[in-house]
Amino acid sequence: MEKQRIGILGAGISGLMAGAILARQGHIISIYDKAVTVGGSAGWYVRKNRIYPTGATIAFGLEPGGMLHRLLKRVGAFEKLNIRALTHPMDVLLPDRKIAIRFDEQQWCAELSTVFHERADEVLRFWRELKKISLAVEAVTSTEVALPIRSFADLGTLPFHLLRNPWQTARLARYAFVTVEHLLRQYRLHDYAPFRTFLNAQLVDAAQTDIRHAALLPSAVALDIYRRGSFSVDGGLASISKALAVVIAEAGGAIYTANTVKQCVLRKTDGKEVWRVESAKRAEEYDILLNASGLSLTSTDGSAFQLHAESDESLAEQWGAFRVDAILEDLRIEKDLPFAWQIVPNPEHSQLFGDEFGPVYFTMHESRDVNGNVVAGEGMLTASVHTSLEQWRGLDKAAYLQRKQAFTDAILVELARALPHAQERLQTLYSGSPMTYDKYIGKFSVGGRPLTVKNAILSPKGCRTAIDSLFLAGEQVFPGPGTLSCALSGFYAARAIMKRSN
Repeated sequence: MEKQRIGILGAGISGLMAGAILARQGHIISIYDKAVTVGGSAGWYVRKNRIYPTGATIAFGLEPGGMLHRLLKRVGAFEKLNIRALTHPMDVLLPDRKIAIRFDEQQWCAELSTVFHERADEVLRFWRELKKISLAVEAVTSTEVALPIRSFADLGTLPFHLLRNPWQTARLARYAFVTVEHLLRQYRLHDYAPFRTFLNAQLVDAAQTDIRHAALLPSAVALDIYRRGSFSVDGGLASISKALAVVIAEAGGAIYTANTVKQCVLRKTDGKEVWRVESAKRAEEYDILLNASGLSLTSTDGSAFQLHAESDESLAEQWGAFRVDAILEDLRIEKDLPFAWQIVPNPEHSQLFGDEFGPVYFTMHESRDVNGNVVAGEGMLTASVHTSLEQWRGLDKAAYLQRKQAFTDAILVELARALPHAQERLQTLYSGSPMTYDKYIGKFSVGGRPLTVKNAILSPKGCRTAIDSLFLAGEQVFPGPGTLSCALSGFYAARAIMKRSN
């Protein structure tokens, strides 16, 4: 394999995973990121001597043989992590009931029967079919097939799997082009409001859309993945990002944080494409460029490319995020609490947020100082909620601050439903809007493309582009949002780059 100079834009999970794989193969890797730390939505930031997670908190696929476990083992990063399996990862609070998400299959079925007692038999039949779909999709994913298939390498071992598993293949074919709504109607649950509300709360977080539009195949995995295992990582998901960064450094790669890329210039030298990456602090040339930034890299003249947000048409189907970070007196000593809560807000707050279905998502963590040491007697609370992007554009300062305060107050009201005395124990509190995300990480939207049938099945966005030396990875690329999905997209991109270098 010819050694290549590879520039990577974005030090999120996808860029780090691709960088780790490529660096260990002997390629010369340089990663650029605007943020001062690595990780993107699986990273961290420091405020007033405390470390806060930037986004994702629960990890999936870390069970033995799980996809993220396999990828991290492949690059030597898994051994650097301390993980804990979650038996009770989440409570989902609906307006009239609470659902405890459980790892154990029997406990979960009992929970479904109790909580959705009005239609328990139909719900259980629905979930059994959902599980079969989920297992079939995960089995296909384990073949390392990458969509869209544009080369033999993209197939992985899929052809052999399909031939050996005809019944799973038939199930996937049956449901390939339908939404979750289709399965609900099949089991006559489409008019059962509590169950619809529960599914929407889960899917708007996991698939970035609701049951009417969410493609059934990836959504089945998102809904049932807890039964394969959900995990917390000591130090947060930032520890995964840090471990990958260490792997890259050990293999001779370089990561340049706090380094905004100004432009990337494509030129030909002796018939060979060369990329010149010009950042705030350096300018280097690369044989291959991987855009894992979550932003579009486009040009008006065909040679000078710049990073910018997705088009208005693409942004229209994406969300922004509003978040609250707080330090409070530790509440875990009082009672056994889940790792996270999804709280379906009251209609007034849903209207304020601009999201009819999405929940307010809360997590509790150990409080850690800037050196990573646990601070005794403190707990860290993070909260986030989807918000429509348009309502934050064009506000003057007074209107912006007023809206920001209204969001913060609404989130605290919803928090009280799960932790009635939390506000009394607040010590510090910070909040941030989509404008805050744009300021610090250069992206107005978060979460990637919604997993609709179009985006996930009919025309998924893959790692290759019309330019032979330009590749893509990250939340905007198949298989979509989430730490596991982004790690997979980084792997797919690295494999395509290595194939090109042979």
